[in-house]
Amino acid sequence: GGTPAWFLLGGDPLGRDVFSRLAYGSRLSLAVAAVATLLAIVAGALAGAVAGYAGGLVDRVIMSVADFVVILPAAYVVVTLRSAMPLHLSDVTVFWTIALVLAAASWPIPARGVRAIIAAERTQTYAESAYAAGAGPLRILLRHLLPAARSHLGMQAFLLFPAFVLAEATLS
Repeated sequence: GGTPAWFLLGGDPLGRDVFSRLAYGSRLSLAVAAVATLLAIVAGALAGAVAGYAGGLVDRVIMSVADFVVILPAAYVVVTLRSAMPLHLSDVTVFWTIALVLAAASWPIPARGVRAIIAAERTQTYAESAYAAGAGPLRILLRHLLPAARSHLGMQAFLLFPAFVLAEATLS
């Protein structure tokens, strides 16, 4: 008798693997967190890149919107938006709604860092050389400047993912 040695978290009274049941039960939370992280990183990278590259009025408007989103308590926003929705929704609708709301509440975090990196890098010689060689703004931004923000975006994803798992579990 007993629990087999290969059950990482042991077995339940019926002899089933607790780890596999935990992994199966957490797949929805992990999927919501992964999608929300991806959306927040992409939206933040785009907003920060545009703000950092354009500067001036465009930068001030985007960063003002980001500041407004940051000062809102995210948990209250998420709970309020969920409570404004109908009680009975399909699983797919709930999945995408929660992922979009979490991403919408968190995109300013990566956007601020990307903006600072792009604003600093656009004055570097390699970016000015690309402009002098005839590269357009989109090419300079995507090919030359945005790769400088890769490590920042990776770290933000690393920090946002567990926060989104916790937020999704709280909403559930």
